[in-house]
Amino acid sequence: LLLNLMLMRDGYPPAIVLRQWRADYLTALELAQVHSRYRPIVNLVGGRSRWGLTSTSRRWTQQRSRLPHSASWRQSSATALITSAA
Repeated sequence: LLLNLMLMRDGYPPAIVLRQWRADYLTALELAQVHSRYRPIVNLVGGRSRWGLTSTSRRWTQQRSRLPHSASWRQSSATALITSAA
């Protein structure tokens, strides 16, 4: 959680580290902390951030494709929005 807080505070997407990737994450973290080898953790965090963006984008596209696409739906939604704003 702390890693993701730091990433998002600096404008980067969070790194999604699933349970099955935890061992790789901990190994990369140890290499960085103990042996000053940063490439593995940088690659892992970058890859997990990219994976998170890709999977989120895919889910958003799937959800969006389920919305009605008729012109009447768009018109009624726009009318409701304008009416509620007034």
